[in-house]
Amino acid sequence: MKQPEIHPFGFDHLIEVKQKTFDNGVTINLIPLEDTRVVMIDFFFHGCKWHQSRCLQAYFSASLLCTSSEEYDADILAETIDYNGASIYSRTGFFGTCITLLCLSKNLPKMLEVMKSVLIHPTYDQKRFDTSVSMMKQSAAIRKTDVNSVCNETFLETLYGKSHRCTSFANLDDYDTLTREDLLSFHHQYICSSDCQIWMTGNITEDAIGLVHEHFGKTAWGEGQFVYQQPIWPDLQPAKDHIIRMKMPGVQSAICMGKLLPRWDHPDFTKIMVTITLLGGYFGSRLMTNIREEKGLTYGIQASLRQTLCETALMISTATANETVEQVIEEIYKEIQRMRTERVGDEELARVKNYMIGYSCRKHEPGLGLSKLLMNMYMKGCPYDNILTENRLVLDTTAEDIIDMTDRYLDVDSMRLCVVGNAD
Repeated sequence: MKQPEIHPFGFDHLIEVKQKTFDNGVTINLIPLEDTRVVMIDFFFHGCKWHQSRCLQAYFSASLLCTSSEEYDADILAETIDYNGASIYSRTGFFGTCITLLCLSKNLPKMLEVMKSVLIHPTYDQKRFDTSVSMMKQSAAIRKTDVNSVCNETFLETLYGKSHRCTSFANLDDYDTLTREDLLSFHHQYICSSDCQIWMTGNITEDAIGLVHEHFGKTAWGEGQFVYQQPIWPDLQPAKDHIIRMKMPGVQSAICMGKLLPRWDHPDFTKIMVTITLLGGYFGSRLMTNIREEKGLTYGIQASLRQTLCETALMISTATANETVEQVIEEIYKEIQRMRTERVGDEELARVKNYMIGYSCRKHEPGLGLSKLLMNMYMKGCPYDNILTENRLVLDTTAEDIIDMTDRYLDVDSMRLCVVGNAD
C-alpha cells in the first residue's frame, strides 16, 4: 500500500479580536466562541516580580486575592465562588500579573460582583495568609534538597548575578518575614484601572459586555494609578567561573548549561528557536535521540529558552547517574558541534518545522486558551500579526541557517555549566 503524501500545513489568517475602550480608558479585547456556556475574563496588569520591593510580594499579592475582601469574609467568599461553580486564579512572573475569572455565563452577574470586590478591595485574610505561606515554605524547603531545583537556580545566578531581578529566588527566611502589609502595599500600587487590559473569551453577549463595563469601565478604580514604562535593564553581574560544581547527596546529579541569547525582538530570534528545537526542544530532538534513546543515560533532556524582559537564557538541562555526568556533558558538546559542521537533512528539518507550526496552530485554535497567547504577545509588545510572521520565518529557515545560528550563538566555549550532585 502506498503511503499517503504529506502536505505542509499551517494557517494564513488570524481570528478577529474586537476591542472596545471603556469610559475610564480600560481596553477590553473580545474573543467570542461558539457553542459554549462558559465565559473567561482575564485582567492583566504590568506590575509583577520585576516591580516587587521584596521576594514573594508579587506572587502572594496575586495568589491570595481570593482569601477575603471588604465585602466578603473568607468563608463566605469561598462558599460564594463554589456555589456558582466558578474559579478565580492568578499567574505572575517577569512580564505581568493576570487575574482570571472563569464561570458559567448565567452566573456572570454575581461573579462580577465578587470579582470587583476581590480585585479592588482585598483584605488578605490573616489566617489563610499564614497557612498559605507556611505551606509554600515547606514546599520551598523540599526544593532546596532537590538537585534539579538547586542546579537551575545556581545556573541562572551564574548568568545574571545573585542580585539581579531575574534571580530573585526566595530564601526560607523570606517566608518568615513576609507580611500581609507587603501584599496590600503591592496591590495598592499596581492593581488599578490605569494599567489594566481585559480579555473576555467565550459566550460573549452585549449584556455581558455591559456588566463588565458597569463594574470595571465607568470610573477609575484602585488605590494608585500606575502608568507602565519600560524598565531600565539592570547591569549583569555574571559569576567569574564558567563551571560551577556543587556537592549534594543522592544517586543522580543535575546538569544545566547554556548562555544568554538575544530577546524575542531580535531579527535572528525565530531562527534561534528553530535551532534550539532541533537540538533539544521536542521529544525527537538530537539530544533526546542520542542521550536518552540510543545511550540510555537519562530519562529526559531538553534545551529551552527562558524569556524575561531583558534577555533570553538558553538552558540545556537534564539529570543522570553520578557516574555518567561527564559522558552526558561530552555528548551534549558533540551534538552542538555536529550542528555546526554537518548540514541537517531535509526530512529532519521538515519534522522540526512541522512540530513548531503544529504547536502554533494548537495555541491559536479557537478556545479559552487563546487569550493567554494574545496576552503574552501584548506583554512583549508584539503586534498581533507577529504570529504569522513568526510562522513564515520558521518555514523559511534553511539548513544553512541552522549552521549559521549554531556557529554564531551556541559556541560551547562561551557557555556556562553547572553540575549539582554527588558526581566525582
